[in-house]
Parts: sequence; structure tokens; C-alpha cells
Amino acid sequence: MSGGKTKDDIVADVTKVCTAALEKKGRGAMLLMHDVFCLVNRARGTALVSPEEVISALRKCSKPGGPLRTRKLGSVGAIAVALARTSDAEMDAPLLNMLEEAPLSAFRVSTELKITVAEARYLLQDAEQRAVIVRDDAPECVYFYRNFFNDF
Repeated sequence: MSGGKTKDDIVADVTKVCTAALEKKGRGAMLLMHDVFCLVNRARGTALVSPEEVISALRKCSKPGGPLRTRKLGSVGAIAVALARTSDAEMDAPLLNMLEEAPLSAFRVSTELKITVAEARYLLQDAEQRAVIVRDDAPECVYFYRNFFNDF
């Protein structure tokens, strides 16, 4: 970690921290923006950076050809970061595998993927927006199922 103050140093630190965290999390992993901010500042120690500097660095890292990509999730537009080489199909694969056993809820996804319920909710909403899964608003919970209309 360089801990430097120039924009290039911050971009390098953000890239290094995000890449390491995402590779550790495994295939189809993502980090929410606030998690990136915390991880970067924890890694930099006393050379803290502002949220604006992290966002600016992420914009540079996520340009075409860069190592990362950002995406807006859910209706509130939460920003998530993933490795640029991670496709939507890779993000959906764990969900589709879990759907072979039973319908999905945000709690089940969070438990099985070891992510927060908020991240699971965003992941499910993102997959729903791309028509990979469909929603069933049941009285006790919101369940998600595989979208069989894609098979035709």
C-alpha cells in the first residue's frame, strides 16, 4: 500500500485493495461502495482518503480496459464494484445453482454466499432486472424463482 496523496497513488491503492478483496471472495464477487471505502482506509492506515476520492479512483479503475467495473444495484442505486472480467452470467451462476434446491430469499442467499442481507437483496434485484429470476411476493417473505420464460 503506497498511502500516497496523489490521485495516481489513491487509484493504485483502490485497485490493489479491491482486486485482492474480490479475488479472495471468489467467483462472481462484488463489494458495495461503502465497504470499498472502509477497506481502502483500513489498508492505508493514517493516510485516510475521503469518499469522493475513493469514488473518483473507482471511476478511473472502471473505465473500459480497467481492472474493475462498477454497477448500480437496486432501485436506490447502490454502487457495487466487481472485477472487470466478471460477467453477469458469473454473478447469476450461484443464484441459479441455489434455485435448483428451493426458492430464494434474501436471507437464504446471504447465509449461503456469506454476504450481508442487504448485498443479497441487491444481488437478487439485479438478477430480477435482467430477467434471470422472477419474484413472488408472499405474505411472509419475498421469494425468487428461476425465470423459465428464458427457456423458450
